[in-house]
Amino acid sequence: MFASDASQERIDKALGLLDGFMFDKEQMNALSIKMRSLDGISDARKVRLILSMLSESWDDGSVTFSEYLKKFTLKKREGFELDMVMNLQELGASGIDANHADFKRYRTIGNFALVNGQLAHYNNKSARAKGGLYSNDKNVLTIGLSGLPCPPNYEYDLLNLRNTYDFSVDDWNLENIEARTVILVDEFLGMFPDCMIVTSKVHE
Repeated sequence: MFASDASQERIDKALGLLDGFMFDKEQMNALSIKMRSLDGISDARKVRLILSMLSESWDDGSVTFSEYLKKFTLKKREGFELDMVMNLQELGASGIDANHADFKRYRTIGNFALVNGQLAHYNNKSARAKGGLYSNDKNVLTIGLSGLPCPPNYEYDLLNLRNTYDFSVDDWNLENIEARTVILVDEFLGMFPDCMIVTSKVHE
């Protein structure tokens, strides 16, 4: 992160500029726990931002970061909506409602995907039935969930992606949702530059 000939004084000065924007290990762990508990519905903006940043890091440049943040528009077929993979309708049919002990666990980031389409096309479908729709999306993370090959108009490295995110809507359950949540959050936090991760000594 610093030049090999940088003096300790220069390093300390540079790190000092980041005061208030740095995290020690304990703070990073606390942030990780907080992010894993984000609610994809009530915390939709935060979840969307995390998925947008991760999507951009995996795609081939076909989609700009600004488009990931935009709402979908049918006229230009640009932008994205936040889809709950196993949605409330499917959960309700399985007997999991707002009073169920596991209800909140299904609303974490691991059960959400950015989709390049109108939510009406997804809302009445089960997670398994979304495979075809997801495979024709232009979001690499969403295509990866389909379990199907990459569309010919994109050059996404799905093999590498699926080595990290080994999940498919063909086998969508709470265990995989929670495992995906952990990986998404860990990868997002891994994007923080090294100079923002410090030992407690810097704060003394």
